[in-house]
Amino acid sequence: MNNLKTKQNRISTLENVLRVTVIGLLTTVLLSCEGPDGPEGPIGPAGPQGTAGVDGQDGTNGTNGTNGSNGSDGQDGADGNSYEDYFNDFEEGSAAGMNFYGDATWFIANKDITGGVTDKDVNTALVNGDIGDSQLIGLSLQLNSEIDQVVEFDAWISSESCCDYLIWYVNNVEENGIAGEGGPFHFTFYVPAGTDSISFIYDKDGSVSTGTDNTHLDNLRITNYSTTGRKDFSMPDLPTSVRLLKERENKN
Repeated sequence: MNNLKTKQNRISTLENVLRVTVIGLLTTVLLSCEGPDGPEGPIGPAGPQGTAGVDGQDGTNGTNGTNGSNGSDGQDGADGNSYEDYFNDFEEGSAAGMNFYGDATWFIANKDITGGVTDKDVNTALVNGDIGDSQLIGLSLQLNSEIDQVVEFDAWISSESCCDYLIWYVNNVEENGIAGEGGPFHFTFYVPAGTDSISFIYDKDGSVSTGTDNTHLDNLRITNYSTTGRKDFSMPDLPTSVRLLKERENKN
């Protein structure tokens, strides 16, 4: 009886060993017979964005570039005449600094045109040369002053009173003028500081000549406004035979 149980136990043990061996073999066979890898699965959704990193420190400034070379200076402008206290009574026979132009020229001549308007005896004056109808004769002075200036002069006229005028200008703008018969008369006008031009022009219209048909200029003075004291810029009393340019313009 005991021998029988012993045999049965041995048989059972052998069966278990055999079973384990068979399972191991089958597992080995199955593992060696795996098929090819399957296709990759789809990519999963992106994860959430991370937080931004902190900014880095600013870099140091670069060195300044070298300065370019200076441009060349422009040419200096021509200097005008600077008249601090100019006076010309033409007694010396000189018209220095004046620019003559027009259809004739000016000349210095002995003329008896004294009238008590200055403290000087007037023996000579600047006289215009003969011009015809529709012609003119002029002279100009270029001034350059940092101070306002006053221009004074004496004038005598013998012309057609309606139309043939001696006219004086500042920077090509009419100041005033006279026509007719008489003189000398003393006139004064103002010139602003800076570079300026003063001009005197005797201008004839297209017809008629009256009297000697010319004009005389004398005792031209240019002074600083600040040193002349209070000046009277009003027109002198003129006879009915002499007409002011501004009066003609106002009537027109």
